[in-house]
Amino acid sequence: MHERKVREDDEAYLGPVAVAMFVELGWFREWPMTWSKIGQRAIRNGYGRWTTPTQQRLPIYVENLPGGAAHWEGRRHG
Repeated sequence: MHERKVREDDEAYLGPVAVAMFVELGWFREWPMTWSKIGQRAIRNGYGRWTTPTQQRLPIYVENLPGGAAHWEGRRHG
């Protein structure tokens, strides 16, 4: 499978936390945002999928902070 552009609806479904994780892990390549080969495999394996309205299958444990923010230990960016 070749790299392909991340669609806006995919990005909207995943949300900002998952997108940041996917970029951090190299599952997305930045500008223009494209799926890497491993990212395509991860999404096929269910990562990023919302299992309930408040639970998403993410590759890194996320601590939910007050105000709806999320944080994970060891994050390199921002």
